[in-house]
Amino acid sequence: NNYISIDSNFDGEIQLSEANNVYNLYLNTPSAFDNISDFSGIENFKNLTALNANDNQFVIFNEYSLIDLQNLRNLKMWNCNINAIYLNSLVNLRVLELQQNNLTSIDVSNLNYIYDFASGNNPLLNLNINHLNLDFLDCTFNNLQILDCMANSNLTKIYFIGNPLLHTVLIKNGSNESLNMDYGSWTENWMPFNNPSIQYVCVDENQYSNVLSLVGPGVQVKDYCSFAPG
Repeated sequence: NNYISIDSNFDGEIQLSEANNVYNLYLNTPSAFDNISDFSGIENFKNLTALNANDNQFVIFNEYSLIDLQNLRNLKMWNCNINAIYLNSLVNLRVLELQQNNLTSIDVSNLNYIYDFASGNNPLLNLNINHLNLDFLDCTFNNLQILDCMANSNLTKIYFIGNPLLHTVLIKNGSNESLNMDYGSWTENWMPFNNPSIQYVCVDENQYSNVLSLVGPGVQVKDYCSFAPG
Protein backbone atom coordinates (compact mmCIF):
# COMPACT_ATOMS: atom_id res chain seq x y z
CA ASN A 1 0.00 0.00 0.00
CA ASN A 2 1.12 3.54 -0.75
CA TYR A 3 0.14 5.95 2.01
CA ILE A 4 -0.23 9.67 1.38
CA SER A 5 -0.85 12.70 3.53
CA ILE A 6 -4.37 13.91 2.73
CA ASP A 7 -3.47 17.45 3.78
CA SER A 8 -0.81 17.70 1.08
CA ASN A 9 -0.23 21.44 1.48
CA PHE A 10 -0.07 21.19 5.29
CA ASP A 11 -2.47 24.06 5.93
CA GLY A 12 -4.44 22.16 8.55
CA GLU A 13 -7.50 21.82 6.31
CA ILE A 14 -8.59 19.39 3.61
CA GLN A 15 -9.50 21.05 0.33
CA LEU A 16 -11.82 19.36 -2.17
CA SER A 17 -8.88 18.91 -4.53
CA GLU A 18 -7.04 17.01 -1.78
CA ALA A 19 -10.08 14.86 -0.97
CA ASN A 20 -10.39 13.96 -4.64
CA ASN A 21 -6.91 12.43 -4.58
CA VAL A 22 -7.89 9.85 -1.96
CA TYR A 23 -9.01 6.44 -3.20
CA ASN A 24 -8.60 4.27 -0.09
CA LEU A 25 -9.44 5.66 3.33
CA TYR A 26 -8.79 3.80 6.58
CA LEU A 27 -10.40 5.39 9.61
CA ASN A 28 -10.56 2.27 11.75
CA THR A 29 -9.33 3.15 15.22
CA PRO A 30 -6.90 1.12 17.31
CA SER A 31 -8.39 2.29 20.62
CA ALA A 32 -11.25 4.26 22.16
CA PHE A 33 -8.89 7.21 22.62
CA ASP A 34 -8.74 7.69 18.83
CA ASN A 35 -12.48 7.50 18.25
CA ILE A 36 -14.00 9.64 15.49
CA SER A 37 -17.41 10.85 16.59
CA ASP A 38 -18.37 13.08 13.65
CA PHE A 39 -18.62 11.58 10.15
CA SER A 40 -19.38 14.92 8.52
CA GLY A 41 -17.33 15.68 5.41
CA ILE A 42 -16.96 12.12 4.15
CA GLU A 43 -19.26 13.06 1.27
CA ASN A 44 -16.42 15.14 -0.22
CA PHE A 45 -14.22 12.08 -0.87
CA LYS A 46 -16.01 11.29 -4.11
CA ASN A 47 -13.28 9.12 -5.64
CA LEU A 48 -13.10 6.63 -2.78
CA THR A 49 -13.08 2.98 -3.81
CA ALA A 50 -12.46 1.59 -0.30
CA LEU A 51 -13.60 2.92 3.07
CA ASN A 52 -12.85 1.28 6.39
CA ALA A 53 -14.31 3.10 9.39
CA ASN A 54 -14.49 0.18 11.83
CA ASP A 55 -14.75 0.84 15.57
CA ASN A 56 -15.72 4.49 15.52
CA GLN A 57 -18.66 5.34 17.75
CA PHE A 58 -20.25 8.01 15.58
CA VAL A 59 -22.37 10.56 17.39
CA ILE A 60 -22.96 12.62 14.25
CA PHE A 61 -23.82 10.35 11.31
CA ASN A 62 -26.14 11.27 8.47
CA GLU A 63 -27.61 8.11 6.91
CA TYR A 64 -27.17 9.72 3.47
CA SER A 65 -23.49 10.57 4.04
CA LEU A 66 -22.30 8.09 1.42
CA ILE A 67 -24.87 8.85 -1.28
CA ASP A 68 -22.38 10.50 -3.66
CA LEU A 69 -19.54 7.98 -3.19
CA GLN A 70 -20.54 6.01 -6.25
CA ASN A 71 -17.05 4.64 -6.89
CA LEU A 72 -17.02 2.72 -3.61
CA ARG A 73 -16.32 -0.99 -4.04
CA ASN A 74 -15.41 -1.91 -0.48
CA LEU A 75 -17.24 -0.57 2.59
CA LYS A 76 -16.50 -1.73 6.13
CA MET A 77 -18.23 -0.06 9.06
CA TRP A 78 -18.18 -2.47 12.00
CA ASN A 79 -19.17 -1.21 15.42
CA CYS A 80 -19.95 2.36 14.43
CA ASN A 81 -23.19 3.06 16.32
CA ILE A 82 -25.15 3.36 13.04
CA ASN A 83 -28.96 3.29 13.19
CA ALA A 84 -29.67 3.73 9.46
CA ILE A 85 -27.64 3.92 6.27
CA TYR A 86 -28.57 4.58 2.64
CA LEU A 87 -26.62 2.43 0.20
CA ASN A 88 -28.57 2.14 -3.03
CA SER A 89 -26.56 4.75 -4.90
CA LEU A 90 -23.34 2.75 -4.34
CA VAL A 91 -23.87 0.73 -7.49
CA ASN A 92 -20.25 -0.47 -7.73
CA LEU A 93 -20.14 -1.96 -4.24
CA ARG A 94 -18.59 -5.45 -3.98
CA VAL A 95 -17.86 -5.85 -0.26
CA LEU A 96 -20.32 -4.68 2.41
CA GLU A 97 -19.60 -5.33 6.09
CA LEU A 98 -21.81 -3.60 8.66
CA GLN A 99 -21.57 -5.83 11.74
CA GLN A 100 -22.26 -4.67 15.29
CA ASN A 101 -24.51 -1.70 14.63
CA ASN A 102 -28.15 -0.86 15.38
CA LEU A 103 -29.57 -1.49 11.91
CA THR A 104 -33.12 -2.80 11.63
CA SER A 105 -32.91 -2.87 7.83
CA ILE A 106 -30.24 -2.93 5.13
CA ASP A 107 -31.61 -2.14 1.68
CA VAL A 108 -29.36 -3.36 -1.14
CA SER A 109 -32.12 -3.75 -3.73
CA ASN A 110 -30.32 -1.51 -6.26
CA LEU A 111 -26.91 -3.11 -5.77
CA ASN A 112 -26.07 -6.07 -7.99
CA TYR A 113 -22.36 -6.75 -7.56
CA ILE A 114 -21.96 -7.48 -3.85
CA TYR A 115 -20.29 -10.84 -3.25
CA ASP A 116 -19.21 -10.38 0.40
CA PHE A 117 -22.07 -9.39 2.71
CA ALA A 118 -21.88 -9.22 6.51
CA SER A 119 -24.78 -7.99 8.64
CA GLY A 120 -24.02 -9.81 11.90
CA ASN A 121 -25.02 -8.39 15.28
CA ASN A 122 -27.79 -6.09 14.06
CA PRO A 123 -31.51 -6.33 14.94
CA LEU A 124 -32.45 -7.11 11.31
CA LEU A 125 -35.84 -8.68 10.65
CA ASN A 126 -35.48 -9.18 6.89
CA LEU A 127 -32.67 -9.72 4.43
CA ASN A 128 -33.45 -9.58 0.71
CA ILE A 129 -30.35 -10.85 -1.09
CA ASN A 130 -31.62 -13.20 -3.79
CA HIS A 131 -30.55 -10.86 -6.58
CA LEU A 132 -26.93 -10.93 -5.40
CA ASN A 133 -24.20 -13.29 -6.57
CA LEU A 134 -22.89 -13.86 -3.06
CA ASP A 135 -19.79 -15.82 -2.17
CA PHE A 136 -19.84 -15.05 1.58
CA LEU A 137 -22.73 -14.31 3.95
CA ASP A 138 -22.60 -13.53 7.66
CA CYS A 139 -26.04 -12.85 9.14
CA THR A 140 -25.28 -14.09 12.65
CA PHE A 141 -27.12 -12.64 15.63
CA ASN A 142 -29.84 -10.93 13.63
CA ASN A 143 -33.60 -11.34 14.14
CA LEU A 144 -34.37 -12.97 10.80
CA GLN A 145 -37.42 -15.16 10.41
CA ILE A 146 -36.69 -16.46 6.90
CA LEU A 147 -33.28 -16.91 5.32
CA ASP A 148 -33.64 -17.35 1.57
CA CYS A 149 -30.44 -18.00 -0.39
CA MET A 150 -31.92 -20.11 -3.16
CA ALA A 151 -30.69 -17.79 -5.90
CA ASN A 152 -27.15 -17.48 -4.49
CA SER A 153 -25.59 -20.24 -6.58
CA ASN A 154 -21.98 -19.19 -5.86
CA LEU A 155 -22.36 -19.08 -2.09
CA THR A 156 -19.41 -20.86 -0.48
CA LYS A 157 -19.67 -19.76 3.16
CA ILE A 158 -22.77 -18.96 5.22
CA TYR A 159 -23.01 -18.15 8.92
CA PHE A 160 -26.39 -17.63 10.60
CA ILE A 161 -26.21 -18.68 14.25
CA GLY A 162 -27.99 -16.57 16.85
CA ASN A 163 -31.26 -15.88 15.03
CA PRO A 164 -33.86 -16.77 17.67
CA LEU A 165 -36.84 -16.05 15.38
CA LEU A 166 -35.52 -17.95 12.35
CA HIS A 167 -38.02 -20.63 11.31
CA THR A 168 -37.19 -21.22 7.62
CA VAL A 169 -33.85 -21.72 5.89
CA LEU A 170 -33.75 -22.11 2.10
CA ILE A 171 -30.29 -22.89 0.71
CA LYS A 172 -31.07 -25.17 -2.21
CA ASN A 173 -28.91 -23.26 -4.65
CA GLY A 174 -26.54 -25.78 -6.25
CA SER A 175 -23.67 -24.97 -3.89
CA ASN A 176 -22.53 -27.20 -1.04
CA GLU A 177 -21.42 -24.54 1.44
CA SER A 178 -20.21 -27.09 3.99
CA LEU A 179 -17.28 -28.05 1.72
CA ASN A 180 -15.76 -24.59 2.09
CA MET A 181 -16.35 -24.06 5.83
CA ASP A 182 -14.70 -25.59 8.84
CA TYR A 183 -16.96 -28.30 10.21
CA GLY A 184 -17.54 -26.53 13.53
CA SER A 185 -18.89 -23.35 11.92
CA TRP A 186 -21.14 -25.29 9.56
CA THR A 187 -22.45 -27.48 12.39
CA GLU A 188 -23.15 -24.53 14.69
CA ASN A 189 -25.59 -23.11 12.14
CA TRP A 190 -27.91 -26.07 12.73
CA MET A 191 -27.61 -26.65 16.48
CA PRO A 192 -31.03 -26.14 18.14
CA PHE A 193 -29.63 -23.93 20.90
CA ASN A 194 -28.17 -21.54 18.29
CA ASN A 195 -31.36 -21.23 16.20
CA PRO A 196 -34.13 -22.66 18.38
CA SER A 197 -37.08 -21.78 16.12
CA ILE A 198 -36.06 -23.52 12.88
CA GLN A 199 -38.96 -25.60 11.55
CA TYR A 200 -38.29 -26.01 7.83
CA VAL A 201 -35.07 -26.37 5.84
CA CYS A 202 -34.60 -26.89 2.11
CA VAL A 203 -31.12 -27.94 0.98
CA ASP A 204 -29.38 -29.45 -2.02
CA GLU A 205 -29.54 -33.22 -2.33
CA ASN A 206 -25.87 -33.60 -1.41
CA GLN A 207 -26.48 -31.70 1.86
CA TYR A 208 -29.66 -33.49 2.89
CA SER A 209 -28.28 -36.32 5.05
CA ASN A 210 -25.76 -34.09 6.80
CA VAL A 211 -28.23 -31.34 7.70
CA LEU A 212 -30.85 -33.87 8.76
CA SER A 213 -28.36 -35.30 11.25
CA LEU A 214 -27.65 -31.87 12.75
CA VAL A 215 -31.04 -30.20 13.20
CA GLY A 216 -33.27 -30.62 16.21
CA PRO A 217 -36.18 -33.05 16.47
CA GLY A 218 -39.27 -32.16 14.47
CA VAL A 219 -37.46 -29.98 11.93
CA GLN A 220 -38.48 -30.73 8.34
CA VAL A 221 -35.51 -31.11 6.02
CA LYS A 222 -36.17 -31.49 2.30
CA ASP A 223 -34.16 -31.44 -0.89
CA TYR A 224 -37.04 -30.00 -2.87
CA CYS A 225 -38.75 -26.78 -1.90
CA SER A 226 -42.51 -26.72 -1.79
CA PHE A 227 -42.53 -23.81 0.64
CA ALA A 228 -43.13 -20.29 -0.62
CA PRO A 229 -41.52 -17.72 1.72
CA GLY A 230 -44.00 -15.20 3.01
